[in-house]
Amino acid sequence: MDEIPDDIILAAGDIWGSLEIGSDEPAVHVIARAILAERQRCADLAQKEGEGYRDNGLPQAAIGAFQVRRTILNP
Repeated sequence: MDEIPDDIILAAGDIWGSLEIGSDEPAVHVIARAILAERQRCADLAQKEGEGYRDNGLPQAAIGAFQVRRTILNP
């Protein structure tokens, strides 16, 4: 992937902005927050897809999307 989406750049900027020079916070916590933010973004997308399938009369596809969401949030 050559281009990073704007929302990812903004999230990374927020994380970078939260860092302070001389902070005792290990870098691993910054990375972990970024991973959790991406996990939530993916789960939200699966939820939205599931709702779309459900609203369009595709219950099996909706169930699958909702199961994907649960798996993303509870690995």
